[in-house]
Amino acid sequence: MSAIPKPDTNRLIESYRSYAHAIAADVLRKLPNWVNKDDVVSAAEMGLVEAAQSHDPSRGVLFKTFAYYRIRGSIYDDLRKNGWLKHLPGARFEAASNEYLKDQASAEQGTGPVERGEIERLTTSVVTCYLLSLTSLTSE
Repeated sequence: MSAIPKPDTNRLIESYRSYAHAIAADVLRKLPNWVNKDDVVSAAEMGLVEAAQSHDPSRGVLFKTFAYYRIRGSIYDDLRKNGWLKHLPGARFEAASNEYLKDQASAEQGTGPVERGEIERLTTSVVTCYLLSLTSLTSE
């Protein structure tokens, strides 16, 4: 079986730049107007560069699919790093749910592997809290 040749990184970046901009525009539509558009587009382009450099066609994943997740991930990583996400409505919930899961994990350390039922219970608790937080947002 012959190896699949790796495409030229620069060619991938040029070919998919408009795709990265479209993903950035899609994310921007869901964010408040005060989020800096140039920062989001820049993060999308950085994600595209990272995707072009690290994509391995021999794994059977289309570049467009691989790039989509890397570009979105790069945008949200940048938003988180620059503190934009903490100002969004779901940010308090995300921080609280992460803290809850950390507390549960530390309380159960040393008790052996966590069973599936326990993971389902924790996940159900977090989802319930999230749904309740959405209800409180709409009633404000």
